[in-house]
This record gives sequence, C-alpha cells and structure tokens, in this order.
Amino acid sequence: MDGVHVLNVISHNINTWGINGIVIFCGSIALISIILGITLGHFIDDSWSVLAVFAMIPLFIGVMVASEATLVKTYNTYEVTIDETVNFTEFMQAYDLIEQRGEIYVIKEKGTP
Repeated sequence: MDGVHVLNVISHNINTWGINGIVIFCGSIALISIILGITLGHFIDDSWSVLAVFAMIPLFIGVMVASEATLVKTYNTYEVTIDETVNFTEFMQAYDLIEQRGEIYVIKEKGTP
C-alpha cells in the first residue's frame, strides 16, 4: 500500500497440534491395547497372534510419529510508519492494528492468526 513504510518484519510460529495430537495418541494406545488383548486372548491359535503382532508394528510407529509431530503455522507482523496520504479506513480494512508506539504501528494482515 502506498504511503506505508515497512521498518521491520517479525515472524511468529504457532504450534497448532494441540488436541489433535492427544486424540491420535490416545486412539493409538487404545488400538494397541485391543490388539494386545486379541493376542493374549487367542494365544492358543497362532494365526491370530501373528496377525496381531504384525498389526502392532505400524501402530507403534504411528504413536511415535504422533507424539513427535507438530503442525506449525507461521505469520508475520510488521512495524510500519504511515504518512498522511494513506486513507486510514482502507488501511484498517486490510490490516489489524496490534500496537502503536508513537508513530510506529505494529500490524498484521487480516485473516492471519
């Protein structure tokens, strides 16, 4: 936007894994418990035991991946100065004002976290 001078760009990272990781982790543990139960319950019949053991391998890998994985969203804030030629109404429609320090405005684009 003409009349807006960017002084500094600051990158922010937000970890968004949160509840999804907990659900995946608990679900994986539940499935492992079920498969382990099938394995122990059908200990006499070898075909069930072998199937259950082979099914547990990808679940263990899934639990490890889910516990380590994170989803990160990145957005930028900008320290800017605004001269008199800028229509402040149009400016506020495009950007969110986070902070004002004298003539320096800290802004981010609308729609970012």
